[in-house]
Amino acid sequence: MNAIMRMLKEKTPIQIIFKGDWAGFIVFAVRYSDLGLSQKTLVHPFYKEKSFINFIGSLLLRQHMNMFADRLLSKKNYNSLVKSRRHRNFKLVKSYRYSGSRLRLKNNHMLNFRFHISLFNRLLRERKHDDL
Repeated sequence: MNAIMRMLKEKTPIQIIFKGDWAGFIVFAVRYSDLGLSQKTLVHPFYKEKSFINFIGSLLLRQHMNMFADRLLSKKNYNSLVKSRRHRNFKLVKSYRYSGSRLRLKNNHMLNFRFHISLFNRLLRERKHDDL
C-alpha cells in the first residue's frame, strides 16, 4: 500500500530500457526503493498478481506519457508496430539492459515492466480525446 500512496503523491522515476524495435514490446525499469518496496517485500504473492502488476505498470506509464511520446512517436515503424499486436497485460521481466542489438541480464534491484506499444497508442488517443 505504501507503494501506491507514494506513487499517487509524486512522479516515480523510471528508465526506458527497450523501445520495441521489431515486435513493439517496450520495457521500462523502476527501482524497488522508488516504489517504497524491497526485495524482501516482493516475495509476498500479492506483488506477483496480474492485477497489481497491471495497476502499477499502467500508473507508471500514465505518469510518463511525455517521456514515452518523445521516444516512441518518432519511430519510423510506429504505426505498423501499433497494429501488429494488442496489449493484454503488463509483465514483469528479468532485469535487463539494452546493449546494441541484445538484451543482457543485469541484477540491479529494479522491476522491469513490459507492455506493447498499442497500449501507449490507446492512452495517447484517449488523452487527445479528453483534451477536446
